[in-house]
Amino acid sequence: MKQTLLLLLVLFVCGISSHAQTKINGIYYNLNNNSRTATVTYQYDTRYDDGRNTAKNTQEYSGDIVIPKTVEYNGREYTVTGIAEYAFYGNENLNSITIPKTVTTIGDYAMSWCAGLTAIIVDPDNNNYCSEDGVLFTEDMTTLVQYPENKQDVSYVIPNGVEVLGPDAFQGCNNLASITIPEGINNIRDYVFQDCQKLTSVTLPSTLTNIEQLAFNKCYNLKEITFLSSNPPTIKNDSFNQ
Repeated sequence: MKQTLLLLLVLFVCGISSHAQTKINGIYYNLNNNSRTATVTYQYDTRYDDGRNTAKNTQEYSGDIVIPKTVEYNGREYTVTGIAEYAFYGNENLNSITIPKTVTTIGDYAMSWCAGLTAIIVDPDNNNYCSEDGVLFTEDMTTLVQYPENKQDVSYVIPNGVEVLGPDAFQGCNNLASITIPEGINNIRDYVFQDCQKLTSVTLPSTLTNIEQLAFNKCYNLKEITFLSSNPPTIKNDSFNQ
């Protein structure tokens, strides 16, 4: 009986700690005491917990966020190695995010729907990610992770060598009027260009074979789509939903 009660207590405590965050110098972290590592996250608010991560984010980050290489808490030093999914999601008052060389993982949607975000800056010594003109890529430049929503350019040519566009990579980028997608990309996943309301033209490569649902959802002014192939890609019925 005692062992059962002890097990239930341990499970209860673990359940509570799974959503525990530690705020250090204005940034929330999940701290791993075993590996002495820290992951940037958001403040979890149980008042808005409806089972969706976006509802748990209190969205209080603003200004220029500089993530440090290490943090200290209760006399222990932790290396910052990750940015959790949804970490900065929906924080409309963010201007820029600076990522240190120690970060090895960035979760999906970590910087999506940040309406004020103009630049993502990565330490040049980071071996996993890099930035070019404020745009976030994996270090080998094969995946475009995030284009800042408030970047002021009206046209953008995705660099040659990029093969994957990350989840929500261009979502809400309302300054863009023209996008050129390079050879090598064969799929545009759902929601990638959603809500790019000033987008008027897109150039699609000959390697493109598939456009997922809602990829260009709410691109109300998109009038010109150029295919660089005689064989257009497979297009879902609502890929260009208005």
